[in-house]
Amino acid sequence: MGSAQEARKLLESALAWLGPALESRPDDRDTVLATVNARLLLATAGDDTRAQQLRESCLQSVNVVKSGADDPRLLALKVNAFLGLGRTNDALPVIERLRTSGYRDPAFVEAMRRSNIAFLPAEQRGTVAPSEATKKGVSGN
Repeated sequence: MGSAQEARKLLESALAWLGPALESRPDDRDTVLATVNARLLLATAGDDTRAQQLRESCLQSVNVVKSGADDPRLLALKVNAFLGLGRTNDALPVIERLRTSGYRDPAFVEAMRRSNIAFLPAEQRGTVAPSEATKKGVSGN
């Protein structure tokens, strides 16, 4: 294993199982988390049109959840979908909410760093406080 093609096949296989599970239980957080995560991973390995469709479907799935819609894991996936779609301005309020709530998932923090979005408090990263940085916005959107 190890190739991008094999990874895509595994993600497609997982989504073949998760898709029907999500259709039958669209409000089940665990199913939504697994499905949205797989779609976002697949979006990074696909063509632009397919990636956009996958990310849009992620937003739709996250927005359907009623019970536990404030789950930081769901919010983080929503941010990743927004950023993948180039919708940084939509992502910023959610990022700020996650930051102020204390959310510190290492993969999410790294994704924010790669996106040049100040996330960690200044004492943890040695730069401008995130709330000031997010108020100024992020270049590109």
